[in-house]
Amino acid sequence: MDTLRPDSSGLAVVGLSERATQVYLALIELGPATVFEIARQSGVKRPTVYRKIEELEQKGLISQHIEGRKKYYLAEDPEKLISLIKGEEKILAKLLPYLKTLKGKGYFRPSVRFFEGRGGMKMICEEILKDKQELLSFSSPEDLFQVLEDYFPLFVERRVKLKIPTRVILRDSTKARERKRLGPKELRQVKIIPPTHEFHSMILIFGNKVGMFSFRRGYVAVLIENPEIAAVQRAMFELIWDSLPQ
Repeated sequence: MDTLRPDSSGLAVVGLSERATQVYLALIELGPATVFEIARQSGVKRPTVYRKIEELEQKGLISQHIEGRKKYYLAEDPEKLISLIKGEEKILAKLLPYLKTLKGKGYFRPSVRFFEGRGGMKMICEEILKDKQELLSFSSPEDLFQVLEDYFPLFVERRVKLKIPTRVILRDSTKARERKRLGPKELRQVKIIPPTHEFHSMILIFGNKVGMFSFRRGYVAVLIENPEIAAVQRAMFELIWDSLPQ
């Protein structure tokens, strides 16, 4: 199969304008990027970039997320272009090999999102409910329930209703033993480590994502989306889990 490199109007076959094509190609090369970075890479002026981003979002070709005070945009997989055309599959099939070579330059960089405050922690918990996969966690339950006392009990109810199981490793405390006692009816398995292992934070592992909460000094949360990072964190969890008594 021949590989076709698109020019500035090469994706008109899927209904993209010349400037939208430039913005889309720039995003594929860059990975997650700000409007300023997109404008610099594509050569399109920033006011036009904003308009073309709307055009691409309407077609489902890009997504966005916020890190701190900055908004980042990310190109969806080029395969999604297939669903936008009828009768022009051969032309698009020639475009895809070139687009995939660009994808390797930045597309697979881990997505890292930073959040501040209780609201950010709640947003990460909401992603757990959307993913609906087993949740693994290291946690300090006393800190967790102190910081998210108005939210976490409701989160647990919703998790159980969605039949999402969880396994947690907790620092020994009154709250930890309560979580273990209530575990069977809340789809939760609990193992407890001595309180000498002191920490005031939480790690959440679900799907291809790893969330980290700090319950001290400002309540900071980080969410990393990357299969390799999630896999090594899951392996570490399993190693510790298997070493602990029931």
